[in-house]
Amino acid sequence: EPPALAELVSKRLRISANFTTPTDPANPFAHLCNVYYATDLPVQQDKTLELRADLVTVTLVNTLFSCLVTVDANGGEYVLMWSRTEVALLKRSQTDGFSVAFWETHSGAYLDVILALALTPEGDGLLIEAKVTRRVNGATAYQRTVRDTPASDWGVPDPLPHGWQIFEPDPGPAYTEDVKIVGLGMVHDTDGQQGTAGVQFDNLEYRAGGPAILDIEKTVTISWPEETLDEMIVVGRDSIESSVWAPYPGPIARQFGQLCIAVPATKPIELFKLVPGTYFIDDFSEAKQPFATRQEYRPDYQDPEEHVTVGNGVMRVVRTGAANWGVLIRPPQDVVVRDFCTSVDIVSMTTSGDKWLNVVVGARGMKQDWNSYFAGVHLNTGGIPGKVTTFIWDSSVERWGPHFSIEAKPPPYRLEFSGVGQSLRLRVLSLMTNEVIAEHALTHSLFTEGWVALFVNGPSEDPTPHEVILDNYFVTGTKP
Repeated sequence: EPPALAELVSKRLRISANFTTPTDPANPFAHLCNVYYATDLPVQQDKTLELRADLVTVTLVNTLFSCLVTVDANGGEYVLMWSRTEVALLKRSQTDGFSVAFWETHSGAYLDVILALALTPEGDGLLIEAKVTRRVNGATAYQRTVRDTPASDWGVPDPLPHGWQIFEPDPGPAYTEDVKIVGLGMVHDTDGQQGTAGVQFDNLEYRAGGPAILDIEKTVTISWPEETLDEMIVVGRDSIESSVWAPYPGPIARQFGQLCIAVPATKPIELFKLVPGTYFIDDFSEAKQPFATRQEYRPDYQDPEEHVTVGNGVMRVVRTGAANWGVLIRPPQDVVVRDFCTSVDIVSMTTSGDKWLNVVVGARGMKQDWNSYFAGVHLNTGGIPGKVTTFIWDSSVERWGPHFSIEAKPPPYRLEFSGVGQSLRLRVLSLMTNEVIAEHALTHSLFTEGWVALFVNGPSEDPTPHEVILDNYFVTGTKP
Protein backbone atom coordinates (compact mmCIF):
# COMPACT_ATOMS: atom_id res chain seq x y z
CA GLU A 1 0.00 0.00 0.00
CA PRO A 2 1.17 3.60 -0.50
CA PRO A 3 2.43 5.09 2.77
CA ALA A 4 0.06 7.07 4.96
CA LEU A 5 0.81 10.70 5.66
CA ALA A 6 0.52 12.41 9.04
CA GLU A 7 1.26 16.13 9.06
CA LEU A 8 0.44 19.39 10.85
CA VAL A 9 -1.64 21.70 8.67
CA SER A 10 -2.69 25.07 10.11
CA LYS A 11 -1.82 23.69 13.58
CA ARG A 12 -4.10 20.66 13.09
CA LEU A 13 -3.17 17.01 12.71
CA ARG A 14 -4.09 15.71 9.26
CA ILE A 15 -3.91 11.97 8.52
CA SER A 16 -4.42 10.76 4.94
CA ALA A 17 -3.90 7.61 2.89
CA ASN A 18 -4.94 6.11 -0.46
CA PHE A 19 -5.54 2.40 0.06
CA THR A 20 -5.51 0.66 -3.33
CA THR A 21 -6.47 -2.84 -2.17
CA PRO A 22 -9.79 -4.00 -0.67
CA THR A 23 -10.04 -4.21 3.09
CA ASP A 24 -9.35 -7.77 4.28
CA PRO A 25 -12.14 -8.88 6.69
CA ALA A 26 -9.57 -11.03 8.48
CA ASN A 27 -7.24 -8.06 8.97
CA PRO A 28 -9.18 -4.77 8.60
CA PHE A 29 -6.72 -2.85 10.74
CA ALA A 30 -4.15 -3.19 8.00
CA HIS A 31 -6.05 -0.14 6.72
CA LEU A 32 -5.47 1.75 9.99
CA CYS A 33 -3.45 4.97 10.03
CA ASN A 34 -2.73 6.51 13.41
CA VAL A 35 -0.48 8.73 15.45
CA TYR A 36 0.39 7.74 19.01
CA TYR A 37 1.50 10.06 21.79
CA ALA A 38 3.46 8.78 24.79
CA THR A 39 2.09 10.11 28.07
CA ASP A 40 1.58 9.15 31.72
CA LEU A 41 -1.98 9.76 32.91
CA PRO A 42 -3.02 8.27 36.26
CA VAL A 43 -6.18 6.16 36.38
CA GLN A 44 -7.46 6.39 39.96
CA GLN A 45 -10.29 4.68 41.83
CA ASP A 46 -13.58 6.62 41.67
CA LYS A 47 -11.99 9.41 39.62
CA THR A 48 -12.62 10.09 35.96
CA LEU A 49 -9.96 10.44 33.27
CA GLU A 50 -11.38 11.86 30.05
CA LEU A 51 -9.55 11.96 26.73
CA ARG A 52 -11.00 14.20 24.04
CA ALA A 53 -10.12 15.51 20.60
CA ASP A 54 -11.82 17.67 17.98
CA LEU A 55 -12.72 15.85 14.76
CA VAL A 56 -12.74 18.79 12.36
CA THR A 57 -13.03 17.39 8.83
CA VAL A 58 -13.46 13.99 7.17
CA THR A 59 -13.17 12.89 3.54
CA LEU A 60 -14.77 9.74 2.07
CA VAL A 61 -17.21 9.77 4.98
CA ASN A 62 -19.24 6.74 3.90
CA THR A 63 -16.53 4.20 4.64
CA LEU A 64 -14.19 5.91 7.09
CA PHE A 65 -13.95 5.55 10.87
CA SER A 66 -12.17 8.18 12.98
CA CYS A 67 -10.54 6.76 16.11
CA LEU A 68 -9.61 7.89 19.62
CA VAL A 69 -7.45 5.33 21.44
CA THR A 70 -6.15 4.81 25.00
CA VAL A 71 -3.43 2.29 25.86
CA ASP A 72 -2.65 1.36 29.48
CA ALA A 73 0.63 0.28 31.08
CA ASN A 74 0.01 -3.39 30.15
CA GLY A 75 -0.91 -2.66 26.54
CA GLY A 76 -4.68 -2.88 27.00
CA GLU A 77 -6.58 -0.62 24.60
CA TYR A 78 -9.99 1.01 24.37
CA VAL A 79 -10.87 2.37 20.93
CA LEU A 80 -13.73 4.78 20.18
CA MET A 81 -14.65 4.59 16.46
CA TRP A 82 -16.91 7.17 14.81
CA SER A 83 -18.20 7.34 11.23
CA ARG A 84 -21.02 9.07 9.36
CA THR A 85 -23.64 6.56 10.56
CA GLU A 86 -21.88 4.17 12.98
CA VAL A 87 -20.24 4.29 16.39
CA ALA A 88 -18.32 1.55 18.17
CA LEU A 89 -16.31 0.93 21.32
CA LEU A 90 -13.69 -1.78 21.02
CA LYS A 91 -11.44 -3.38 23.60
CA ARG A 92 -8.11 -4.87 22.55
CA SER A 93 -5.72 -7.17 24.38
CA GLN A 94 -2.18 -7.71 23.15
CA THR A 95 -2.75 -11.45 23.45
CA ASP A 96 -6.51 -11.97 22.98
CA GLY A 97 -7.30 -9.50 20.20
CA PHE A 98 -10.47 -7.41 19.82
CA SER A 99 -13.83 -7.55 21.56
CA VAL A 100 -16.86 -5.29 21.05
CA ALA A 101 -18.50 -3.36 23.89
CA PHE A 102 -21.04 -1.97 21.45
CA TRP A 103 -21.41 -1.28 17.73
CA GLU A 104 -24.48 0.60 16.59
CA THR A 105 -25.81 3.25 14.26
CA HIS A 106 -26.34 6.92 15.03
CA SER A 107 -27.97 9.87 13.29
CA GLY A 108 -25.93 12.71 14.78
CA ALA A 109 -23.39 15.06 13.22
CA TYR A 110 -20.34 13.16 12.00
CA LEU A 111 -17.76 15.96 11.64
CA ASP A 112 -16.91 19.22 13.39
CA VAL A 113 -17.49 17.31 16.63
CA ILE A 114 -15.59 16.50 19.83
CA LEU A 115 -14.82 12.81 20.45
CA ALA A 116 -14.51 11.99 24.16
CA LEU A 117 -13.70 8.77 26.01
CA ALA A 118 -13.98 8.83 29.82
CA LEU A 119 -12.62 6.09 32.14
CA THR A 120 -13.77 5.80 35.77
CA PRO A 121 -12.58 2.83 37.89
CA GLU A 122 -15.29 1.62 40.30
CA GLY A 123 -14.42 -1.37 42.48
CA ASP A 124 -13.08 -4.16 40.27
CA GLY A 125 -14.71 -2.68 37.15
CA LEU A 126 -14.37 0.28 34.86
CA LEU A 127 -17.11 2.70 33.81
CA ILE A 128 -16.52 3.81 30.20
CA GLU A 129 -18.41 6.71 28.66
CA ALA A 130 -18.27 7.44 24.94
CA LYS A 131 -19.56 10.89 24.09
CA VAL A 132 -19.64 12.99 20.93
CA THR A 133 -20.67 16.66 21.02
CA ARG A 134 -20.99 19.43 18.45
CA ARG A 135 -18.07 21.86 18.48
CA VAL A 136 -20.24 24.80 17.52
CA ASN A 137 -22.72 24.67 20.40
CA GLY A 138 -21.82 21.77 22.71
CA ALA A 139 -24.98 19.81 21.82
CA THR A 140 -24.71 16.06 22.37
CA ALA A 141 -24.65 14.04 19.14
CA TYR A 142 -24.15 10.67 20.87
CA GLN A 143 -23.61 9.35 24.39
CA ARG A 144 -23.42 5.88 25.88
CA THR A 145 -21.91 4.40 29.04
CA VAL A 146 -20.89 0.77 29.58
CA ARG A 147 -19.30 -1.07 32.48
CA ASP A 148 -16.34 -3.40 31.94
CA THR A 149 -16.24 -5.94 34.80
CA PRO A 150 -14.96 -9.51 35.17
CA ALA A 151 -18.56 -10.65 35.85
CA SER A 152 -20.10 -9.25 32.65
CA ASP A 153 -17.88 -9.97 29.67
CA TRP A 154 -19.04 -8.99 26.19
CA GLY A 155 -19.85 -11.59 23.60
CA VAL A 156 -19.21 -11.67 19.85
CA PRO A 157 -21.66 -9.52 17.83
CA ASP A 158 -23.90 -11.32 15.36
CA PRO A 159 -23.77 -10.49 12.54
CA LEU A 160 -20.16 -9.39 12.50
CA PRO A 161 -19.92 -5.65 11.79
CA HIS A 162 -18.77 -5.17 8.19
CA GLY A 163 -18.01 -8.89 8.15
CA TRP A 164 -14.79 -8.28 10.06
CA GLN A 165 -13.49 -11.61 11.36
CA ILE A 166 -11.37 -10.31 14.21
CA PHE A 167 -13.73 -10.25 17.17
CA GLU A 168 -13.56 -12.59 20.16
CA PRO A 169 -15.42 -12.67 23.48
CA ASP A 170 -14.23 -10.15 26.05
CA PRO A 171 -11.11 -11.74 27.59
CA GLY A 172 -11.71 -10.58 31.17
CA PRO A 173 -10.79 -7.79 33.57
CA ALA A 174 -10.98 -4.11 32.72
CA TYR A 175 -7.87 -2.13 31.86
CA THR A 176 -7.37 0.09 34.90
CA GLU A 177 -3.63 0.71 34.79
CA ASP A 178 -2.36 4.23 34.10
CA VAL A 179 -2.72 5.38 30.50
CA LYS A 180 0.71 5.44 28.85
CA ILE A 181 -0.30 6.13 25.23
CA VAL A 182 -3.12 8.00 23.53
CA GLY A 183 -3.76 7.81 19.82
CA LEU A 184 -5.68 9.43 16.98
CA GLY A 185 -6.29 7.74 13.67
CA MET A 186 -8.61 6.42 10.99
CA VAL A 187 -9.70 3.04 9.63
CA HIS A 188 -10.78 2.89 5.98
CA ASP A 189 -13.14 0.08 4.98
CA THR A 190 -12.67 0.24 1.21
CA ASP A 191 -12.82 -1.71 -2.04
CA GLY A 192 -9.50 -0.13 -3.03
CA GLN A 193 -11.13 2.22 -5.53
CA GLN A 194 -12.22 5.11 -3.31
CA GLY A 195 -9.22 7.42 -3.57
CA THR A 196 -7.53 9.30 -0.75
CA ALA A 197 -9.21 9.23 2.65
CA GLY A 198 -8.37 11.76 5.33
CA VAL A 199 -9.25 13.20 8.74
CA GLN A 200 -8.23 16.34 10.58
CA PHE A 201 -7.96 16.45 14.37
CA ASP A 202 -7.39 19.37 16.74
CA ASN A 203 -7.08 20.03 20.49
CA LEU A 204 -6.17 16.62 21.88
CA GLU A 205 -6.45 16.99 25.65
CA TYR A 206 -7.26 15.17 28.86
CA ARG A 207 -9.29 16.09 31.92
CA ALA A 208 -9.27 14.41 35.31
CA GLY A 209 -11.30 14.75 38.49
CA GLY A 210 -13.75 13.27 40.95
CA PRO A 211 -17.50 13.04 40.63
CA ALA A 212 -19.44 16.25 40.17
CA ILE A 213 -21.35 17.13 43.33
CA LEU A 214 -23.95 19.87 43.26
CA ASP A 215 -23.35 22.17 46.21
CA ILE A 216 -26.04 24.74 46.91
CA GLU A 217 -25.01 27.67 49.10
CA LYS A 218 -26.96 30.61 50.42
CA THR A 219 -25.91 33.66 48.46
CA VAL A 220 -27.00 37.24 48.01
CA THR A 221 -26.82 38.83 44.58
CA ILE A 222 -25.79 42.47 44.54
CA SER A 223 -26.68 44.16 41.24
CA TRP A 224 -26.69 47.63 39.73
CA PRO A 225 -27.31 49.12 36.26
CA GLU A 226 -24.60 48.50 33.70
CA GLU A 227 -24.94 51.99 32.29
CA THR A 228 -23.69 54.38 35.00
CA LEU A 229 -21.84 57.66 34.71
CA ASP A 230 -18.77 56.18 36.46
CA GLU A 231 -17.45 52.64 36.53
CA MET A 232 -18.49 51.23 39.91
CA ILE A 233 -17.29 48.41 42.17
CA VAL A 234 -18.65 46.85 45.36
CA VAL A 235 -16.97 47.49 48.70
CA GLY A 236 -18.04 45.95 51.97
CA ARG A 237 -17.50 45.66 55.70
CA ASP A 238 -18.57 43.02 58.22
CA SER A 239 -19.66 45.16 61.17
CA ILE A 240 -21.59 48.33 61.82
CA GLU A 241 -18.82 49.67 64.03
CA SER A 242 -16.08 49.30 61.42
CA SER A 243 -15.25 52.26 59.22
CA VAL A 244 -13.14 50.19 56.78
CA TRP A 245 -14.73 49.47 53.39
CA ALA A 246 -12.76 46.89 51.42
CA PRO A 247 -13.14 46.04 47.70
CA TYR A 248 -15.08 42.79 47.45
CA PRO A 249 -12.86 39.99 46.03
CA GLY A 250 -15.36 38.55 43.57
CA PRO A 251 -15.81 38.76 39.79
CA ILE A 252 -18.43 41.06 38.33
CA ALA A 253 -20.83 39.43 35.86
CA ARG A 254 -23.29 40.87 33.34
CA GLN A 255 -26.88 39.67 33.37
CA PHE A 256 -29.93 41.24 31.70
CA GLY A 257 -28.40 44.70 31.49
CA GLN A 258 -27.23 44.60 35.11
CA LEU A 259 -23.82 44.14 36.69
CA CYS A 260 -23.87 41.74 39.62
CA ILE A 261 -21.80 39.95 42.23
CA ALA A 262 -22.85 36.80 44.12
CA VAL A 263 -21.90 37.05 47.80
CA PRO A 264 -22.05 33.98 50.10
CA ALA A 265 -24.34 34.69 53.07
CA THR A 266 -22.04 33.24 55.72
CA LYS A 267 -21.62 36.12 58.18
CA PRO A 268 -24.18 37.54 60.65
CA ILE A 269 -23.78 41.08 59.29
CA GLU A 270 -22.30 42.36 56.05
CA LEU A 271 -22.71 45.84 54.62
CA PHE A 272 -22.09 46.75 51.00
CA LYS A 273 -22.10 49.87 48.88
CA LEU A 274 -21.05 51.04 45.42
CA VAL A 275 -18.11 53.38 44.92
CA PRO A 276 -16.30 54.58 41.78
CA GLY A 277 -13.69 52.00 40.95
CA THR A 278 -12.20 49.72 38.35
CA TYR A 279 -11.88 46.01 37.81
CA PHE A 280 -10.00 43.70 35.47
CA ILE A 281 -10.37 39.95 34.96
CA ASP A 282 -8.67 37.58 32.50
CA ASP A 283 -8.98 33.79 32.38
CA PHE A 284 -6.55 33.73 29.42
CA SER A 285 -9.08 32.04 27.14
CA GLU A 286 -8.98 32.60 23.40
CA ALA A 287 -10.50 35.79 22.05
CA LYS A 288 -14.14 35.42 21.02
CA GLN A 289 -15.79 37.01 18.02
CA PRO A 290 -16.19 39.78 17.01
CA PHE A 291 -12.68 40.31 18.42
CA ALA A 292 -10.08 38.57 16.25
CA THR A 293 -7.12 38.67 18.64
CA ARG A 294 -6.30 39.15 22.30
CA GLN A 295 -4.75 42.35 23.55
CA GLU A 296 -1.15 41.70 24.49
CA TYR A 297 0.24 41.98 28.01
CA ARG A 298 3.12 44.42 28.45
CA PRO A 299 6.27 42.84 29.93
CA ASP A 300 8.75 45.30 31.47
CA TYR A 301 12.43 44.56 32.15
CA GLN A 302 12.09 41.46 29.99
CA ASP A 303 15.35 39.71 29.19
CA PRO A 304 15.62 37.76 25.87
CA GLU A 305 15.74 34.55 27.91
CA GLU A 306 12.45 35.34 29.68
CA HIS A 307 9.36 34.35 27.65
CA VAL A 308 5.75 35.32 28.42
CA THR A 309 3.03 33.66 26.35
CA VAL A 310 -0.75 33.34 26.60
CA GLY A 311 -2.41 30.30 25.05
CA ASN A 312 -4.51 27.22 25.78
CA GLY A 313 -6.25 29.08 28.59
CA VAL A 314 -3.16 29.94 30.67
CA MET A 315 -0.23 32.34 30.87
CA ARG A 316 3.24 30.75 30.77
CA VAL A 317 6.36 32.47 32.05
CA VAL A 318 9.49 30.54 31.07
CA ARG A 319 13.21 31.18 31.56
CA THR A 320 15.44 29.39 29.03
CA GLY A 321 18.86 30.83 29.87
CA ALA A 322 20.81 33.33 31.93
CA ALA A 323 18.53 36.32 32.58
CA ASN A 324 18.69 39.56 34.50
CA TRP A 325 16.52 38.75 37.49
CA GLY A 326 12.90 38.63 36.22
CA VAL A 327 10.00 40.03 34.24
CA LEU A 328 7.24 42.45 35.27
CA ILE A 329 3.98 41.80 33.41
CA ARG A 330 1.35 44.54 33.18
CA PRO A 331 -2.19 44.17 31.81
CA PRO A 332 -2.89 45.31 28.23
CA GLN A 333 -4.20 48.64 29.60
CA ASP A 334 -3.14 50.39 32.80
CA VAL A 335 -5.27 49.39 35.79
CA VAL A 336 -4.70 52.02 38.49
CA VAL A 337 -6.12 51.48 41.99
CA ARG A 338 -6.10 52.88 45.50
CA ASP A 339 -7.73 50.35 47.87
CA PHE A 340 -7.55 47.03 46.05
CA CYS A 341 -7.90 43.26 45.91
CA THR A 342 -5.93 41.35 43.28
CA SER A 343 -5.36 37.64 42.77
CA VAL A 344 -3.90 35.10 40.36
CA ASP A 345 -4.00 31.29 40.28
CA ILE A 346 -0.68 29.43 40.24
CA VAL A 347 -1.31 26.23 38.28
CA SER A 348 2.32 25.14 38.64
CA MET A 349 5.77 26.55 39.39
CA THR A 350 8.91 24.54 38.71
CA THR A 351 12.63 25.16 38.74
CA SER A 352 15.75 23.00 38.95
CA GLY A 353 17.42 21.71 42.10
CA ASP A 354 17.46 24.18 44.98
CA LYS A 355 17.29 27.39 42.91
CA TRP A 356 14.76 29.93 44.21
CA LEU A 357 11.75 31.21 42.28
CA ASN A 358 9.29 34.02 43.08
CA VAL A 359 5.70 34.33 41.85
CA VAL A 360 4.19 37.67 42.78
CA VAL A 361 1.22 40.01 42.38
CA GLY A 362 1.73 43.75 42.72
CA ALA A 363 -0.36 46.87 43.25
CA ARG A 364 -0.04 50.63 43.83
CA GLY A 365 2.95 50.81 41.49
CA MET A 366 4.72 54.11 40.89
CA LYS A 367 4.41 55.50 37.36
CA GLN A 368 8.00 56.69 37.09
CA ASP A 369 9.60 53.37 38.06
CA TRP A 370 8.63 49.84 39.09
CA ASN A 371 8.52 50.38 42.84
CA SER A 372 5.33 48.93 44.23
CA TYR A 373 3.87 46.71 46.87
CA PHE A 374 4.54 43.13 45.80
CA ALA A 375 3.28 40.02 47.57
CA GLY A 376 3.79 36.39 46.68
CA VAL A 377 5.53 33.10 47.31
CA HIS A 378 9.24 32.22 47.35
CA LEU A 379 10.01 28.62 46.27
CA ASN A 380 13.05 26.75 47.65
CA THR A 381 13.58 29.22 50.52
CA GLY A 382 17.11 29.09 51.90
CA GLY A 383 18.09 26.49 49.31
CA ILE A 384 15.67 23.95 50.80
CA PRO A 385 13.87 22.22 47.90
CA GLY A 386 10.10 22.46 48.19
CA LYS A 387 10.02 25.05 50.99
CA VAL A 388 7.60 27.85 50.08
CA THR A 389 7.59 31.11 52.05
CA THR A 390 5.19 34.04 51.72
CA PHE A 391 6.44 37.61 51.64
CA ILE A 392 5.36 41.21 51.09
CA TRP A 393 7.90 43.60 49.57
CA ASP A 394 7.67 47.36 50.16
CA SER A 395 10.23 48.25 47.43
CA SER A 396 13.16 48.05 49.84
CA VAL A 397 12.60 45.18 52.31
CA GLU A 398 11.07 41.73 51.97
CA ARG A 399 8.80 41.11 54.95
CA TRP A 400 8.74 37.32 55.34
CA GLY A 401 5.66 35.43 56.46
CA PRO A 402 4.63 31.81 57.08
CA HIS A 403 6.09 28.92 55.08
CA PHE A 404 4.82 25.51 53.96
CA SER A 405 5.98 22.48 51.97
CA ILE A 406 5.01 22.22 48.31
CA GLU A 407 4.94 18.42 48.69
CA ALA A 408 2.48 18.59 51.58
CA LYS A 409 0.43 21.42 50.03
CA PRO A 410 0.82 21.08 46.24
CA PRO A 411 -0.53 23.53 43.64
CA PRO A 412 -2.80 24.85 42.31
CA TYR A 413 -2.86 27.90 44.57
CA ARG A 414 -4.59 31.26 44.55
CA LEU A 415 -2.49 34.27 45.56
CA GLU A 416 -4.84 36.92 46.97
CA PHE A 417 -3.33 40.30 47.87
CA SER A 418 -5.43 43.17 49.24
CA GLY A 419 -4.79 46.65 50.56
CA VAL A 420 -7.12 49.03 52.39
CA GLY A 421 -5.46 52.20 53.57
CA GLN A 422 -2.23 51.15 55.28
CA SER A 423 -3.38 47.56 55.90
CA LEU A 424 -1.95 44.98 53.49
CA ARG A 425 -2.80 41.28 53.51
CA LEU A 426 -1.61 38.27 51.49
CA ARG A 427 -3.42 34.93 51.51
CA VAL A 428 -2.42 31.68 49.78
CA LEU A 429 -5.37 29.37 49.22
CA SER A 430 -5.48 25.78 47.96
CA LEU A 431 -7.75 25.53 44.92
CA MET A 432 -8.19 21.82 45.64
CA THR A 433 -9.49 22.17 49.21
CA ASN A 434 -10.29 25.93 49.57
CA GLU A 435 -8.02 25.87 52.62
CA VAL A 436 -6.10 29.02 53.55
CA ILE A 437 -2.56 27.62 53.50
CA ALA A 438 -0.78 30.78 54.64
CA GLU A 439 -1.75 34.33 55.61
CA HIS A 440 0.48 37.35 56.06
CA ALA A 441 -0.39 40.94 57.11
CA LEU A 442 1.58 44.17 57.07
CA THR A 443 0.89 47.81 57.96
CA HIS A 444 2.71 50.21 55.66
CA SER A 445 2.10 53.69 54.25
CA LEU A 446 4.66 54.25 51.47
CA PHE A 447 2.43 53.66 48.42
CA THR A 448 -1.16 54.90 48.29
CA GLU A 449 -2.14 54.36 44.64
CA GLY A 450 -0.79 53.09 41.33
CA TRP A 451 -0.68 50.36 38.70
CA VAL A 452 -1.08 46.58 39.12
CA ALA A 453 1.12 43.85 37.66
CA LEU A 454 2.36 40.28 37.86
CA PHE A 455 6.01 39.52 38.53
CA VAL A 456 8.10 36.34 38.16
CA ASN A 457 11.81 36.19 38.91
CA GLY A 458 14.68 33.90 39.77
CA PRO A 459 18.42 34.29 40.51
CA SER A 460 20.09 37.02 38.42
CA GLU A 461 22.35 35.94 35.57
CA ASP A 462 21.60 32.30 36.35
CA PRO A 463 20.88 29.97 33.39
CA THR A 464 18.73 27.62 35.49
CA PRO A 465 15.43 27.20 33.63
CA HIS A 466 12.09 27.70 35.34
CA GLU A 467 8.43 27.67 34.31
CA VAL A 468 5.37 29.22 35.92
CA ILE A 469 1.82 28.61 34.68
CA LEU A 470 -0.82 31.14 35.75
CA ASP A 471 -4.58 31.43 35.35
CA ASN A 472 -7.48 33.72 36.34
CA TYR A 473 -5.86 37.11 36.90
CA PHE A 474 -8.26 39.40 38.78
CA VAL A 475 -8.15 42.99 40.03
CA THR A 476 -10.76 45.23 41.66
CA GLY A 477 -10.04 48.55 43.31
CA THR A 478 -11.21 52.03 44.14
CA LYS A 479 -10.13 54.89 41.94
CA PRO A 480 -7.39 57.28 43.12
